[in-house]
Amino acid sequence: MFFRFPLPKPKKFSFETLFKFNKQNKQNKQILIQITQKRTELQKLSEMTIPSAIEQTQNYLSLILGLRNSVNNLEKIQLKTLLKLYWKSSSTQSTNYFPIVTDSEKCSKGLSLDISMVLNLIAILYLNYGISVFEKAEELEKDRVANDSIKYFQKSAGIFSKMAEEIESNGDPPQVHPPEFVPLYAKGMNLLSRSFANYIAMKKGELSDTKPMILAKLCIGSQNLIEQAEKTFKEKDTEWNSFSLAFQSYLPASKLIFYSMACKFLAQHFATKDKLGIALGYLEKATNYLKTIPKSTAINFASKIQNRIAEEVKDISRLKETYERTNTTVFLQNVVPIEDLPKLPDGLELAKETPFSLPKPPFSNLILI
Repeated sequence: MFFRFPLPKPKKFSFETLFKFNKQNKQNKQILIQITQKRTELQKLSEMTIPSAIEQTQNYLSLILGLRNSVNNLEKIQLKTLLKLYWKSSSTQSTNYFPIVTDSEKCSKGLSLDISMVLNLIAILYLNYGISVFEKAEELEKDRVANDSIKYFQKSAGIFSKMAEEIESNGDPPQVHPPEFVPLYAKGMNLLSRSFANYIAMKKGELSDTKPMILAKLCIGSQNLIEQAEKTFKEKDTEWNSFSLAFQSYLPASKLIFYSMACKFLAQHFATKDKLGIALGYLEKATNYLKTIPKSTAINFASKIQNRIAEEVKDISRLKETYERTNTTVFLQNVVPIEDLPKLPDGLELAKETPFSLPKPPFSNLILI
């Protein structure tokens, strides 16, 4: 079960009053114009293919890294720099733009926070790309594209790790800020990306007739990652209430759905060993998990949750009908009560993050005089 984030969006800005140095220098002028143009292009990412959007964003990241290096040099000689940057948050799905830095703060800090938001944007692009690649594939193609989808989720996880490092090095965020400016946001998103990768590993295994016990362990592994992510998002430094209602509904619902899927696969595992009483007990447990999923107050997302629950109920009902028929005619075993079922196995995480390094900027110094 996936969650798609809307793309964070930057507000365009002008460099006309940004720096107190020689803007007439040809090199300076070219660089500042290029950065302004690239930032403006980020507002049109939703109109591009995801690979093109990733390329455009990475180009902007290289330039803004060079600008930060230059500003660091300017600030070392106490040359005053001014900067105001604004981003529309992705986590809140808000229509408001959040200021990154005010005129009274160091420009280099503002650029560092801007870099964090750019990393967030690239990571979310990869996250959405992994979802699109898998969901849009025809059924016969899903096994082939699963590896690509996992790769994109692993890249997303690695970028969120780098984002957490950037934010931690910036110190305290501005007084008014979206959740993205707290390190725990990026750490939680890293866990979420890895849970998506693990889910695809499970789906790939399901398509290739992997043993049900392995599939159950992968489901529990995904559930564990989402549970860790939820705890991370809810820690005291993170503004959990700023997250969209849809996302707040997604986390508890997805945990319970993964538990239900794990029980379904455990039922299949025990059925192959002719232990129909245990298998039917696990199907009952799978149904109970689905019944405890809280209703979402996010209207648009509520229907998605209900549709996903309906899919699982259908699968469980199909298995239950088959196992009951076999049990009543052949094995005659008592259904094992839920409290007497074997303990759930430990989770399995197959897909780790792909480490991400910041690109080398095309320049590092602006000319002062």
